[in-house]
Amino acid sequence: MLNLGGSHAPLKFSLYADESKPDKSCPWLIIGILVLADAVKAEALMRLRAAREEFGYQREIHFQRITNLSTRRCGEKTAVALDWVRCVIGDRRRTWNLHVRAISPQRLNYSRFGSVPDDNIYTRFFRSTVSYAIKASIKAEPFSISRVFHDDSHLSNHQYFPWNAIRRLGWDDGVTFGTSEIEFVSSDHNRPAHPFPEAAEFIQLVDVWIGVFRQVLTSASSNVGKLEVANVAGDFLRTLNDPDHRCYSGTQIACSYEHRGRCSLGYFPHATLGKEEMAGLAADMKSHFYLGEKLLLFDDPAQMRMF
Repeated sequence: MLNLGGSHAPLKFSLYADESKPDKSCPWLIIGILVLADAVKAEALMRLRAAREEFGYQREIHFQRITNLSTRRCGEKTAVALDWVRCVIGDRRRTWNLHVRAISPQRLNYSRFGSVPDDNIYTRFFRSTVSYAIKASIKAEPFSISRVFHDDSHLSNHQYFPWNAIRRLGWDDGVTFGTSEIEFVSSDHNRPAHPFPEAAEFIQLVDVWIGVFRQVLTSASSNVGKLEVANVAGDFLRTLNDPDHRCYSGTQIACSYEHRGRCSLGYFPHATLGKEEMAGLAADMKSHFYLGEKLLLFDDPAQMRMF
């Protein structure tokens, strides 16, 4: 597309974000970012909704609320989640660009993150995750980020979070944004007078993938529905997790290089950091993410044999 000056008009993309806080079953803070070209947004939404129509489930999809097997009574929610997971795994058109980062707060020095460390940690690593997701997923020039959507959160009232990442990425990475603040929206697309129901459904997709990754990483739940969905994504996540880019049997791709830039995992930090180490990493934490964390689901043969 050309603008009136004869140069190419920027391709536009939107970002959709969600997170999972650490708890007793999972010590990781997990951040997920979906990068989606605005030009394919309508088609992508139709793809998600086609699964809803096929299985007859129109309510919100939330991984933590998945319970039943897809083939059993009341398994429609699980069936939709399975379809969405397979949609991302089998993507050949590079429509679904999904990047997930896991942060271990226990290994960080909280004194480096001010009086509200949990929120400030999230603010800092959200920016790093978004920066990587944009650089990895978008190869077109010029481009702009038209909107950034985030699942509704108390962070909408945070002093810095709604605008900090956008402003800093504009300064540090030269990214052009069509918005000055993150837009917080309910992930329930059925909410009356929802201003962005399509964004809600894309956030649900991110939620499903965060839940799947959390299950594969920690083997947190023995619920059969969650395990069914996680097992479908298991080999794909093993491939993304492998520092040597080896492909594990069962994935629908030749090797991890085929989806490089489209989907990724990363962890931080590799070991507990002291004050001096934190100071040294502060300038560019995103370059210190690592791969190869142990995926506990594969250490539980009983759960793997269920399917």
